[in-house]
Amino acid sequence: MKYYAKIGIDNEVVQVAIISDDFSDNAGLQHMKDITNSDRWKQCDKTVGQGDTWDKTKNAFIKQQPFPSWVLNADNIWEPPVEKPADKDNWNEDKQEWE
Repeated sequence: MKYYAKIGIDNEVVQVAIISDDFSDNAGLQHMKDITNSDRWKQCDKTVGQGDTWDKTKNAFIKQQPFPSWVLNADNIWEPPVEKPADKDNWNEDKQEWE
């Protein structure tokens, strides 16, 4: 399957479409543009979702910021202000700690 994201005016992903592998990458992209009458489509992978952002300068999709205190690193991954310990999975934004 091939995945394509429609980019809104503010570079936010507003729709993700999945089409058959029968299309080449370029043909799939053109197909999405043709059937929606929009040229605001980018090929993506299955991890991209509605609400993510297209960063034109980085040529990359950025996931939504999970919490206000998290910072985007150079690899476009959101990092918490405190490193996640192996035995805890839930971030508490109010306490700024893992639980």
